[in-house]
Amino acid sequence: VFAQSGKKTLIIDTDLRRPVIHKIFRLPKEPGITDVLVDQVPWNEAIRQTDVENLFILPAGTSPPNPGELIGSQQMKDLLEIFKEEMDIVILDSPPVIAAIDAAVLGAMTQGVMLVLNMEETKRDSAKFSIDQLERAGSKVLGGLLNNVDVNRRYGYYYNQYYYRYKYYGNYYTPDPEGPAH
Repeated sequence: VFAQSGKKTLIIDTDLRRPVIHKIFRLPKEPGITDVLVDQVPWNEAIRQTDVENLFILPAGTSPPNPGELIGSQQMKDLLEIFKEEMDIVILDSPPVIAAIDAAVLGAMTQGVMLVLNMEETKRDSAKFSIDQLERAGSKVLGGLLNNVDVNRRYGYYYNQYYYRYKYYGNYYTPDPEGPAH
């Protein structure tokens, strides 16, 4: 969406243990961010243009023996500063917060973190733990994105002793005709 609105957008695959961005965009994995961080390739040679105008990808690159060290390195900080000047939007795709400390380390180097959660799999305690871990590392949690939401289920909230139910109708939510429930 950023790229389509004219913003020069870069997605960097910083999940060095299980990278997928190159697969999603059907691009080679190498060279990538790891190759740039160890000075094997200049950053502008590792970035790839996608089929979407203004959307660029920096894949993970060669699998390193020390992903955490590379992610937290001064080279990474310096590279992010370069990208801040060269791009309008920089998005870092990281491993799950619970799986590795990488997301928290990266989050502290950015303006903010969007936490991606799975409606069917992410437990509330795991989400809370992830937010706490990100904040302890100095990350600013901007919000969350909830995947795999069943729009046909009913969702609601409590307000002043009443439970308000909402039902999804096509492309909008509306109060349930049954009204508030106690």
